[in-house]
Order: sequence, then C-alpha cells, then structure tokens
Amino acid sequence: MNMLKIKRIYEKPDKSDGMRILVDRLWPRGLTKEGARIDEWMKEIAPSDALRKWFGHKEERWDEFKKRYIEELKKNKLTKELESLSKQRTVTLVYAAKDEKRNNACVLQEFLKREEANSMTDRTQTLDLRPMPPFERHEKIFQIWDTLKSGEALKIINDHDPKPLWYQFEVEYKDKYEWEYEQKGPNDWIVRIKKV
Repeated sequence: MNMLKIKRIYEKPDKSDGMRILVDRLWPRGLTKEGARIDEWMKEIAPSDALRKWFGHKEERWDEFKKRYIEELKKNKLTKELESLSKQRTVTLVYAAKDEKRNNACVLQEFLKREEANSMTDRTQTLDLRPMPPFERHEKIFQIWDTLKSGEALKIINDHDPKPLWYQFEVEYKDKYEWEYEQKGPNDWIVRIKKV
C-alpha cells in the first residue's frame, strides 16, 4: 500500500493528501464541493443508513458498530477499488464526524490495512524440507525462488539451521531478499525468505 490516510473534511486540504475521497453517506454540513476539494465521493462505502442511524456516534455503541461495519465492508466491492487506488498513490479518506478516533473512516482504514496484510500473508509458499534428501534441498528451494515475484515469500521448514543457505543467498541475491527466522530449533527451524 502506498499510503492511506484519514482526515476530517473541515481540516484544510493539503497537497500531501493525494487523492481525497469522501467516505460518508451524507454531504458534510456547511461545505461547498469546491471548498471540500474532494476528488471522489464514495457514498456506497459508508455504513448503511440503518447502521449509521443506530450508531448515532454514541461511544457505548462503538465496539458493536465496528463489528457490524466490518461485516458490511466484507461484502462491499468498493474496498477492492480503494485498495487498488492506495497501491498506486496516496489516498486520504475524508470524513465529517467530530470524533477523530471513533468514526467510519477509522474502521475503513483499519479494515483496508488488515486486508493488505492478509493478502501479503497469502503470498507465501511453504516448503517442508525435512522429508527430502539433503542433496535435493537447495535445488528445490531455488526452483521455487525463481518463480516468485517481488513481495512474495518462501517459508522453509528444516531439521537444522539453514545458515549455509543464507550464505548462498548473500552471494547470489544480495539486497534482493529478506531473511527472517520464525523459529530457531531445537528440532525444527522455520525461515521466511521474501523476494524484494
């Protein structure tokens, strides 16, 4: 994700906002379209009228509002459009609520960031080396490595510390990978190797 920010619509617009998207169902009071400097108004990504009215910005309903709104977002196709836009440029989700910590833009931002993190997790292949003969292991690792795209990762599970493999990556792929131990023994070692 490039950058996804949130901002109250009554704050002064700034160049660093990038694309400004209003994510409220109702137009903010007292603002003209020129004054708001909105690039797009995504009414349909806002909470449903029924949910918005039920919440009424009552603090004691916040946790339940979040749960219900997230369920609505899971079914909303516009979330994919927002994800795509925010990968290409800075996007600022603009809202009118007075409460800067408890509003639909906060929930939407959190939802989109979680979706991105989940999609990154999904881009990891796992290779269990333990049942393989040792002489076949490195060859198999590099066969899979060559098929990975930038941002994708290979998780290997091994019966010893794969330090020799790390040395090989340092020689052949310096600055083109990230090496992270997820488990260091005593019986199994798990390493996530991400292509950058």
